[in-house]
Amino acid sequence: MIPVIETKIIHSIEPDSKSVKTLYEVFSWGQEATGEYLFFGEINKDSVKDDGTGDLSKFKIRASVDVSFETDVFDVAKDQIERSKYYNLAPLFETLVNESPVSVIDNFGNVDAELLIERGENFCSLFSVDAYFNNVYFKNIGVIKDRVTTVLVVGNGNENTIDWLQNKFFFLVNKYKDIPYNVFTGAIRE
Repeated sequence: MIPVIETKIIHSIEPDSKSVKTLYEVFSWGQEATGEYLFFGEINKDSVKDDGTGDLSKFKIRASVDVSFETDVFDVAKDQIERSKYYNLAPLFETLVNESPVSVIDNFGNVDAELLIERGENFCSLFSVDAYFNNVYFKNIGVIKDRVTTVLVVGNGNENTIDWLQNKFFFLVNKYKDIPYNVFTGAIRE
């Protein structure tokens, strides 16, 4: 079995908490802020900076749960949920248990479209392989009123397994599936 790289949870609150943080308070480098409020953030330990934030420019594993009220983010999410009914089904993850992201990319190549894990009227869960960036993604998108909730687990390299990524993803989706509707303000949008 492939060893799982050591991670650090750098922000974690309960779904009903209002103590959200903005992107740069959790992940201060490697991603442009788009007005998100984080409930959860985790990254491999060697990508944690001295100030305690995560550097997404050199991650091997990253996980996050956020909400956004940005109109364009909401429109894209709603469209993706609608289009997901036409996506091909994701592979059976039991067949990938001991595989690393690198071996999945090598074996399956780049998947042009995201693959469907599960969908409903206001949500979808997706899996994708991106050979260009050498990442595998588990992503859940949900919309309610004018809010988007996103659960994202991404891995690359040989130091982690699809099994670990999948288990983390399903754990976070289950934990944060019923975030109460609260409106937050003040997040940066670049």
